[in-house]
Amino acid sequence: MDIVCDTPCDKKKLFNNYISIPSSDRLQKIIDHANICAAIDGIHIPLASLPNKRMTLTANDFFNRKKFHSIVM
Repeated sequence: MDIVCDTPCDKKKLFNNYISIPSSDRLQKIIDHANICAAIDGIHIPLASLPNKRMTLTANDFFNRKKFHSIVM
């Protein structure tokens, strides 16, 4: 999981391609119009296997609205 979380934040890899930080003027226009200053979209990552019986979570906790087991990043 460490690689999945670190990679999007690495400016040399994906950051500049997928994350946009508006200028202060643009940010103020967004805040004034939408009443927000940031948003992050999630992606469903399919699970290769379901949690084992020792976990407090069950397979149903990972079943998403798209009808497959996943975690959301």
